[in-house]
Amino acid sequence: MAKQMNLFNVHKNSLEAYYSIKESGAKLSRCQMIIDLMVDEKERTDNEVAEALGFPHKSAVQPRLTELIQDKVLEECGTRKDPATNKNVRVVKLVTDKEFDEGDAG
Repeated sequence: MAKQMNLFNVHKNSLEAYYSIKESGAKLSRCQMIIDLMVDEKERTDNEVAEALGFPHKSAVQPRLTELIQDKVLEECGTRKDPATNKNVRVVKLVTDKEFDEGDAG
């Protein structure tokens, strides 16, 4: 079942990227696959993103997650203990319009 985008909370840049790829009919890039996954606004670790997209290891998504953070599409929102490694790992989420606007105000 396809996820429904909550258009009221997704940042304008994320929407523009999403629709330009959808309309072009191009094969989805790994970044776009991550954005499509993250539109549900859940917080996820790198491992959880990789697993949800069917990749065997987090290294398949880590560079793209970092790019999306640098582009302010995603943000690091904390840490969580990884059950496999027992180490604290980053948690990311989609930047919403409200969060983006608050970041510009400061």
